[in-house]
Amino acid sequence: MHDLMIAMGFVGMVLAPCVVAMFTLPQLDSSKDWSL
Repeated sequence: MHDLMIAMGFVGMVLAPCVVAMFTLPQLDSSKDWSL
């Protein structure tokens, strides 16, 4: 059971920056011209 909590925490740590980037990139896109 503890392995599941550690795995979920690790997945959360990996997904958190991705979610933050998804929310911040559109705002940066309006002010700066990104070529992705």
